[in-house]
Amino acid sequence: MTGGTPSGHANDQLPAVTLTAGTPSVARRIVVALARGGIDLRPILRRVRDAILRPVRSEIAAADQLLRDELLRRESETSARLFARKDVVDSLGAQFRAALSALDSRLSETSTRLAIERAERRSLMMTLERLLVEAQEPTPPAVERRIREMASPIVSVILPTRDRADTVVDAIASVQAQHFTEWELIVVDDGSVDATAAAVQPYLADQRIRYVEQPAAGVSAARNHGLRLARGALIAYLDSDNIWYPDFLAAAVKVFAADAVVDMVYGVLVTEHHRLDGTHLLWRPFDRDQLLNANYIDLNVFIHRKAMAARYGGFDVQLARNVDWDLILRYTEHAPARALPVLAARYRVCRDARISTTVPRGPSETAIKRKWYPRADASRRPRVLYALWQYPQLSETYMEAELRCMLRWGVHVEVWRETPPASPHPAIVPIHDGSLAEAVRRVRPDVIHVHWLTTASQQAETLAQTGVPVTLRAHGFDTTPQVARSLLGEPWVHAMYAFPHHLPLIGSDTSKLRAVPVAFDTTLFQPYTQKDRMRVLHGGAALPTKDIPFFIALSKLLPEHRFTMAGITCTHMEAYVDELKEIRRRTNAPVELKFNVQRSDMAQLVAEAGIYVHTTPARGTELAASIGMPISIAEAMATGAHVLVRDLPELRDYVGDAGSAYRNLEEAAEIIASTTSWSEEKWNKAWMTSVDRAFLIHADEVALRPIFEDWCSIVHNQIRAE
Repeated sequence: MTGGTPSGHANDQLPAVTLTAGTPSVARRIVVALARGGIDLRPILRRVRDAILRPVRSEIAAADQLLRDELLRRESETSARLFARKDVVDSLGAQFRAALSALDSRLSETSTRLAIERAERRSLMMTLERLLVEAQEPTPPAVERRIREMASPIVSVILPTRDRADTVVDAIASVQAQHFTEWELIVVDDGSVDATAAAVQPYLADQRIRYVEQPAAGVSAARNHGLRLARGALIAYLDSDNIWYPDFLAAAVKVFAADAVVDMVYGVLVTEHHRLDGTHLLWRPFDRDQLLNANYIDLNVFIHRKAMAARYGGFDVQLARNVDWDLILRYTEHAPARALPVLAARYRVCRDARISTTVPRGPSETAIKRKWYPRADASRRPRVLYALWQYPQLSETYMEAELRCMLRWGVHVEVWRETPPASPHPAIVPIHDGSLAEAVRRVRPDVIHVHWLTTASQQAETLAQTGVPVTLRAHGFDTTPQVARSLLGEPWVHAMYAFPHHLPLIGSDTSKLRAVPVAFDTTLFQPYTQKDRMRVLHGGAALPTKDIPFFIALSKLLPEHRFTMAGITCTHMEAYVDELKEIRRRTNAPVELKFNVQRSDMAQLVAEAGIYVHTTPARGTELAASIGMPISIAEAMATGAHVLVRDLPELRDYVGDAGSAYRNLEEAAEIIASTTSWSEEKWNKAWMTSVDRAFLIHADEVALRPIFEDWCSIVHNQIRAE
C-alpha cells in the first residue's frame, strides 16, 4: 500500500518496514504487520494505555490542584500580613515623601538663589568690563589744580616682603610704571634670608624708593613699620607677589582730589585664584553687610587717607591671616569706601609656600567676626531661661560653650535645672532649682531654651502653659523621628535646632526645624603648634555607651605611644569609674586614667595631644546608641589634633578630611602607627586641615548665630507688639 488510510486518519499512514539503526521496536513492527494484514490492534492498545495512564494523570492533576491551593493560601496570608502592617508602610511612605518634599524645596530655593546671584554677578561684570574699556574722562581743571597743590609725595606705597627676591622686582617695576608719578615706595624686608636685598639694590637709584629691614615679625608688623615711615597723604599697599596696572594710582588720586569726603577707594583685582563665577575680575559696589559676612576688597587694590591710620590704628599683629579684612572693616565702619571701575592689581601665585597654604584661616576669621558680631544696632538683648537636666556638669562642655558665647553677645541667661550634677564645675550664670514654672515666674524670660528633647517632652505641659516662646536643642541618643515631629507640631515651639545629619532622620519640612552643628568654646580651644605626636587622648563621659574599654585595649597594641583617658563621672553611673580602673589593672594596659579633670586642664591636655581617638560601640552591638556630634571631636580639631573616629557615616562626615575612620581595634592601631612615618609636610597639612575645619564650621561665633538671631527676632517682634 502506498497511499491508503485504513484507520481513517492521515496521521496513521504506515511507512515501509526496514531494519536499520533507530527502527521501531519489535512490538511495534508486529502491530504494523498485523495492521497490513487487516488486523488493527491499535484502538485496543490505546484503550489499554489510557486505562493504565488514567490514575497517573488523576494523581498529577490532584497534586497540581494541591499546589495551586497552597500558593493561594500563602498569597492570602501574605496579603493579610501586609494589610495588617499597612499603617507602618503608609507611615514610612509618608516620611519618605515628606523628606523628599523638604529636600526638593531646599534644592529649589538654593538653585533659585544661586541663579539670581549668578545673573546679578554676570550683569555686574558686564557693566564693569564695559566701563573698563571706555576711555577715561578728562580730569577737570579744578581737580588738576588740587593735585598739583598737594605735598609730594602724594602716595606712600608700602610693600612688605620676605624671601621673595624672584618676585619683588616685578612688584617694584609695576609701581615705577604708574602713569601717576608723585609717589614713594617703602620696601619693608621682614627678615629675609635670601637675596632680596641684592635684588632690590638696583632700584634704589630711583630716589622715590626706600628699602628698610627689620627682624622677622610678620606681615602686619612690616606694614605697620611702613605706616610709621610714610610721608604721603594717601596710603597704598602692594604685596611682593603681585603687580599693579599703570592707571591705578592716577584714577585713585583723582577721586581723592575731587571729593574731600572720600577717605577710601578700591579698584578691580584681576585674579584666577578666587573661585569667581564666570570672570577673573573681583569687584563689586560697596556693601557693608556683605563685607561683614566676607571680604571682597583685596588690600592690593585699596587706598586710604593716612589720617585713617591715626584714627583707627594699623594692622592687628595678633591676627595670622585676613589682616586686610580686619583693617578695612574698621576703616569703613563709619563711612563707605568708593568703588572704582579701574584695573588696579593682578593677583599672582608664584610659589606654594605662602600664608594661604601654611597658616589656617579659620581662627583669624573667627577672631574678626567676634569683633563685629553681634551688630551694634541689634535689638534689645534677649532674656533667656535655659531648661536643663543637669548644670553645671563637667561632661556637658557643649553647654558651657553655648552659655559663654551667649553671654559675650549680651544675652541675659539664667538656668533652671532638674537635678544637680555628679561632677560639677563653677557655674557662670544664676541657677534655679524647684519647679520650672516657678523659675519662669522669677526670671520672666523672653525665651525658654531647652536642651535635650527628653527634657522638653517631660516638661511639655508646663512649657505650653507659660505662654513663652520655646526653642529646643536636640542632641544624640534621645533624638528620634517620633519625638522630634511631635514637639515640632506643638504651637509653643518656635524652633528646633538639630545636628545636620538629623534632619533627614526627623523627616519634617517645617520651617521650625533648623540645622545647627555642635559649637566649641573658641576662648578655650585654640590652635596649638607644639603637639606631642606620640600622645593619644580620649575624653568624655565615663559611660558604658562610650566604649572606653576599646581605648584601653588600643593602648596595649601601641606601647610606644602615650595614652591618656580623661573621663567624667556621671549621675547614676558613678560605679563605672571603678570598673574602668579594674579593666586597666586586669589588662595591665599602659594607659593613664584621669577623672573629673577641670575645663582649663582638659583644654591643655587636648592642646598637647597629637592624636585624638573618639570611641563608640559598633552599630548593631548591644550598647550602640544614636550618634550626635560629640563636642570633644570639634575641640580636638580646633587644636590641630588628628582625629580617629569609628567608621560610621555621620562621624565620617563630621571629621571630613581632618581625621581617619577605623572599623575595628586592629585598624585603629594601624592608623596610629602609620603616623610615625608621616613627613613634616604631612603633619603640617593634617594640623591645618583640622584647625580650619573646626573653626570654619564649629566655632561658637559661627555655629551659634542662628540661635541668637532667632532670639533677637522674637524680642524684636515682642517690642513691636507692645
